[in-house]
Amino acid sequence: MPIISERIAQADDPIYSSGLTMTLINHSTPKEEKEFDLVEVYKRNKFLIKDNTEDIWFSIEEQIDKKYFEIPFAIITAWNPMNESFSKDANICFNNKLEEQLRALKYAYKKSIGKCDGHSEESFIVYRISKKDALKLGREFKQYSIFYNDTRNFEYIECESENILLKASITTVEKN
Repeated sequence: MPIISERIAQADDPIYSSGLTMTLINHSTPKEEKEFDLVEVYKRNKFLIKDNTEDIWFSIEEQIDKKYFEIPFAIITAWNPMNESFSKDANICFNNKLEEQLRALKYAYKKSIGKCDGHSEESFIVYRISKKDALKLGREFKQYSIFYNDTRNFEYIECESENILLKASITTVEKN
């Protein structure tokens, strides 16, 4: 039976000061700690949003202007299927196929980058895609997880099981 552990930020917790409420969910058994290890990576992962001429980076823990989260979106990549390393050329080919699929399905999207600890992967911010359809694309391109913004919460969701691996409330402020 999976172990479910939750952690809500407290006043003495460094993430509390940002106004972020975070729930960490460990769906792994003691023998399978892969999911929980990935949660730590997901917390440090940053994504790029290109806003005209400005590059804006955000993460599940770092707050930016809420205007960027008013439309639901998923961040999906085809790089490194099932977290196995592939060459840059192979990953570009995988992502090109994903981009063709996004065009064929007529989704509005922007190219993005996800980066963490010196590693980066090209990805796509796909606007107005349902969580169900985003997970379907993630499975099709053999991704372990996707990032989803429903305008109220950020979630990292395991594609195969659809378990929520990490969830955080969006509590950004308006900036002038």
